[in-house]
Amino acid sequence: MIIARIPLLFLFTSVFAQEQTGEDQAPEPEGEPEPQFECFSCELDDASCNGNQTDSSPTVTCPPGFSCSTVLISSGMTEEYKRGCTRTCEEYCVGHYDPASEEEGLPELDFFACTSCCQGDKCNRNFLTYSSAFSISSSLIASLTTLIMLFF
Repeated sequence: MIIARIPLLFLFTSVFAQEQTGEDQAPEPEGEPEPQFECFSCELDDASCNGNQTDSSPTVTCPPGFSCSTVLISSGMTEEYKRGCTRTCEEYCVGHYDPASEEEGLPELDFFACTSCCQGDKCNRNFLTYSSAFSISSSLIASLTTLIMLFF
C-alpha cells in the first residue's frame, strides 16, 4: 500500500515544484523602456578628447538608464578629458590644495577633477563650463570657495 502511494507522492511533488518555479519568475517591467543615448567616447590620453567633439568623433551607445558623461582632470596647466557613459548623473568638482607657501598666504590649487553628465544623444560634445577653455562657472567658484574656507 505504501509502495503504491510513492508514485502518486512523486507526481504531486513534481507538479507542485513546477508551479513554484513558475511563480518565482520576475514579472515583466511595465511602462516604457529607459532610453539609450549615443555619447561621445574618448580616453584621457587622447589629445582630440580635449577639444569640442565633431560629428566624426568616436561615439558609443550607452546601456538603458545610463547618461552621457564628461570628466575633466586639471593639473597645473594641463587639462585632460574623458567622455563616455555613466550610471549615475551627478555633477561635481573636487580640488586639492597645496599648503600656503608663505605665512598667512592662501593655499594654492594644485589640481582638480570635475564630472558632468547629460541626457541626450551626443550631449557631451563641448568643453565643461568650468574648464580653462571657457569661463569658470558659479558652481565651481562656490565649490572652490567652500574648500578654501575649510582650511581656515
